[in-house]
Formats: sequence, C-alpha cells, structure tokens
Amino acid sequence: MRIWSRIVHNAFAISIPMLLSGAQRGNDQDVTRADIRRIVEASFSRNVEQGTTKLSPGREAYTRVPLSAEDVSRIVAFGGKAIPVLSEYFDSPKVRFEELAVRCTGVIGGTDGVQALERAALTSKFLGVRVQAVMWLGSLPGVNVDIALREIGKVSGDQLVRQEALKFLTRRSAQQ
Repeated sequence: MRIWSRIVHNAFAISIPMLLSGAQRGNDQDVTRADIRRIVEASFSRNVEQGTTKLSPGREAYTRVPLSAEDVSRIVAFGGKAIPVLSEYFDSPKVRFEELAVRCTGVIGGTDGVQALERAALTSKFLGVRVQAVMWLGSLPGVNVDIALREIGKVSGDQLVRQEALKFLTRRSAQQ
C-alpha cells in the first residue's frame, strides 16, 4: 500500500499549489455541460496520447503521465459544475480516464465530489481506481466523508477497498 500513498502524495503535491495559486472555481455562469465535457475529453485524450508509445504495428505501451497543471486547473475552475461530467468517466473502459476523473473530482471535493468518489469507490471495475477514490475521500473534510467511508467499509465487495476505507475512517476519528 505504500505505492498508493506515494501516488496520492504526489497528486496532492501537484494539486494543492495549483488551488492555492488562484484557480477560479465555478465562476463562469455561461459555461455549459457540453463545454466542460469538451475540455475534459481533450485534456484526458491529450494525456493518454502523451503516455502512449508505439512499439510496432498494433502494439503500444503506456506510461502514466501526470495531467498537466494547466489541464487540472482548467477543469477545477469549473468547480462543482464539472462533477457530473467527470462522473461520466467513472464508467469508462479506459482505466486512465477513470483515474484522471477521480483525481480531478478529489481536487474539486465538496458534497457532490464526495458522493461521486463514493460511487467510484464502490462501482469502478478497476481496483486501482476504487482505492484511489477512497484515498481522495480520506483527504477531504466533512462529516459526509466519514459517512461515505463507513458505507464503503461495510458494503464494498473488495476486501482491500474496505480495509482502506476503514483505515482512513480510523485516522480521521483519531484526529478529531
């Protein structure tokens, strides 16, 4: 589990300074869901393309590349308006799209973010995404996070996800 801790730590190390540097959150009233979807799709596709190397005809290798600070801040700037669009990627057949959607949702946070992350932790077909969603949940403030972690700890079909949820819940209780 130390690898997951490093992944989440690195994600926070990149994300928190961006938030503190003044990314505007959801101030644009004229933006539509289609606009957000177009920006998210372009950012995620560009990220996957950057990490893809052609080995031979029909064979590719993929290296996880961090989403650029500009792409994250552009998506985070939509605030809660981006959560429904990001949630659509929780059912993506592309694991990297799900990972990126969970990361952006975790950075945005809020009540809608907590609900979306809980859903990802319980329903993603990828174990790594489910664990990542729990870790992002564990980093967010609020009683609704405790409720979500408790629920995941009870009903998740995956023992590792249940353990992570309960571990974060225990840490949060000790800090209060």
